[in-house]
Amino acid sequence: YRTFGRTQRAELTLVVRDQARFDLSTDGRAVAAGETAVKQFTVTNVGSQTAQSAQLRLSAANGSLFFESSDAPTPTAQVSLSQLAPGTSQTVSVRVGAPADVPPGGYPLSAVVTYRTPAGLDARSRPLTATVPVSAEQTFSVENVTDTLRVGQRGLVEGLLVNTGDRAVDNAVVVFPEDAGLQPR
Repeated sequence: YRTFGRTQRAELTLVVRDQARFDLSTDGRAVAAGETAVKQFTVTNVGSQTAQSAQLRLSAANGSLFFESSDAPTPTAQVSLSQLAPGTSQTVSVRVGAPADVPPGGYPLSAVVTYRTPAGLDARSRPLTATVPVSAEQTFSVENVTDTLRVGQRGLVEGLLVNTGDRAVDNAVVVFPEDAGLQPR
């Protein structure tokens, strides 16, 4: 068989528009399932134009992450960035949470930066993404349980709370259900 080929050369001129462009990164610390944590997000203007009155809007998809608190979760968060000159970065703190039933892994957040150009026009970035790692829910066990309970009498139940999770915990609090009839001391 025969192979035929043809080469054609053309000269192109590419024009890169004078505008702000952005990169988004996060601190990489994991959020534990069932908890919230303050995450650091860094926005860098990698473009050639200053972004004035910039705002970062983060969105979580599919309920895998949320913002604010677990009592009042929201799927979006917005943070002011002020002005970002070319080559500069700004880091902001945002409280991010993960539901207790989310399996460990990396979950994406989508983001967009809205800003005003030096000419006074409103503009927005291309879609940006950041991955938030989610670790397993922290677990505990109760060991060495002893009691002095007797039917119809008051008694004492004692035990040792053991952290069986994969990270240290400070200021842990044991919460008894209201209808348990127990009073901690």
